[in-house]
Amino acid sequence: MAATADCPDLTIAQKWAGYLFSLYFLKILGVSAVAGGILMMFHGIILAILQSTKYFLEKLGYITSFGLIAAGHGLGAEYQLWPVMTGCLLFAACVFFTIALHEFKGDNPTGVFLLITAVWGATAIYYNDTAIGFITIGALMGALGFTFVVTPFSYGFGFRGDNDSVIRNATGAALWVVALAVMQKVSWPMAPAYVQVFAPGAQWLATFVACLGLLIMSSKWFEDGVYLLMQPTILVITIGLVMVGMIFRMDALANIAGVFLVFYLASKPLEVPNGSVTGVGFAITISGIILSSAWYYMNQVEAAMRTFLGA
Repeated sequence: MAATADCPDLTIAQKWAGYLFSLYFLKILGVSAVAGGILMMFHGIILAILQSTKYFLEKLGYITSFGLIAAGHGLGAEYQLWPVMTGCLLFAACVFFTIALHEFKGDNPTGVFLLITAVWGATAIYYNDTAIGFITIGALMGALGFTFVVTPFSYGFGFRGDNDSVIRNATGAALWVVALAVMQKVSWPMAPAYVQVFAPGAQWLATFVACLGLLIMSSKWFEDGVYLLMQPTILVITIGLVMVGMIFRMDALANIAGVFLVFYLASKPLEVPNGSVTGVGFAITISGIILSSAWYYMNQVEAAMRTFLGA
């Protein structure tokens, strides 16, 4: 007798569930296809309409963005973020649309980022919303990335020109924000709500961008002439952030910098020249051992390290 699988027949409810799911999938697929086809067939007319109403759309965009931001005032806390966040993001989109529409020229977008920072920052303070404060920190780093304040960090790394300037400037700006966050935590721990609302973004986002930039710049494939300088630089900064984060209970600094420190150590075996598949496999194995050992070590000594550092 042939063996049969022990699989009971589907119930009526299960059959209907599968049928309805198929119908829903077909509905979504069909509507998407019709919409896409119409847009393609009438793209010329649509573009003409957009071209003739672009100035109206510009004004409508700003009105809608501020309307959405203001709409959060009448909503409960559980629903407030959705219109407010949408309004904030729409405002930024409108600003860039205005620049393109009126063909504003310029090589320094600091003013644009400062405008967005001001609007988002005021919104974050008004609603005391850390999510809006988070994106405000991103806009602030964008503004700092094109100002003279990043110069000590940027050229301290030894970069000679405009190559990879985005990474260099973003890293310098993020380090400035991290420094400000640490100073606030150390010297003004009981800061009012209008300051604390930006703390999560300053700690999490800025630390991530700074450590990611340092990791990229420490690679031997980045820019010639700075490789040797970047090796002690990333070690000093990441280890310093881990120590500061653990001492002053700034978990974002300790966690993110610690992870990127491990990534840095694990990436070094991969930079050793290998001329064979065996050599590449050996380098990957060493990197894997470093990652696994770091995971095990962090799990074992987390409590002891906090006690040792007086946290």
